Amino acid sequence: MLPQEKLRIGYVPEHFATPLHFAYTKFGLSEHVTLQSFPSGTGTMIEAFKESRIDVAIGLTEAWVAGLAKAGALHPPQNAQQMPYHILSAYTLSPLRWALSTGAERNDIPSVEGLKGKKVGISRYGRYVVLYSSILDPKILAEMIFSGSHIMALVLADQKGWLSRPEDPPFEFVVCGPFASLRQAVNDSSADFFMWEHFTTKRYWGNGELKRIGEISTPWNAWHIAVRGHGETDSRVSEQIIPALRRGCKLFNNSRSEAADYITANMEYDLEDFHEWYDEVSFPDELGSPNQQGLEAAVRSLKKAGVIENSLDVSWTSLLGARSS
Repeated sequence: MLPQEKLRIGYVPEHFATPLHFAYTKFGLSEHVTLQSFPSGTGTMIEAFKESRIDVAIGLTEAWVAGLAKAGALHPPQNAQQMPYHILSAYTLSPLRWALSTGAERNDIPSVEGLKGKKVGISRYGRYVVLYSSILDPKILAEMIFSGSHIMALVLADQKGWLSRPEDPPFEFVVCGPFASLRQAVNDSSADFFMWEHFTTKRYWGNGELKRIGEISTPWNAWHIAVRGHGETDSRVSEQIIPALRRGCKLFNNSRSEAADYITANMEYDLEDFHEWYDEVSFPDELGSPNQQGLEAAVRSLKKAGVIENSLDVSWTSLLGARSS
């Protein structure tokens, strides 16, 4: 009998991946999977799912939900097999803090209230170049692969009441790429601000590169695990990946010092930032089930922000695949 090919796991190389690192190096996950890093974020992993380049991924809840809602709107599935991926399990229970940053010397960007009409840098927009005035067209939305930095800019605009007039867009979106390119963009003025995870950004406020202008938190748990395909893939994830990840999460939850050693050595964190983040992040001791309350909160917020067409009925089959039945 030929050995099974290893499953391919996509992940964002940030501190949230620490339980995945523990699972891979300490609990046998390396026997079953290869790891593929996606520094540009969840949007590029959605494209990788569509192109069959990965089998499993750990990504932002809002991006998974938006991508599946759009896929279901354009091609309403007769069955779960038609969706490019489905959500299998929550990966964190805590929300994500999105920091708003600009260049350290950008005195023209003093506060959040002055951001309306400015250029927001995002890591990824979509396969096709579209104007903001097209965002209310669900057919165009369905072709777009959303990134978290794009979605959260719209959530910010909604919270500020800047989405009431479609003919008056809140921002000009500028695709910059990964985190390093976003930092460069706000310093060379090709973008005015961008949004990224608080603790990943924090060190750049102190080194003279960036200036903090505010932050918002997601009203849903930050990360979910998504899977391409069904049947055998789901079974292998449940049997080979989830048990190792569960042990990785438990090690993280029970050994602050080991998590601190890994993150401070590999993520350019100091201990003060690590302890602040560790005290607020929550990984589940038990994996394998999605956070339905978090997914419902994401759908509500994304509809309100115009990321998902308000009239669209987002089914649990679209989000969870065969597991919803």
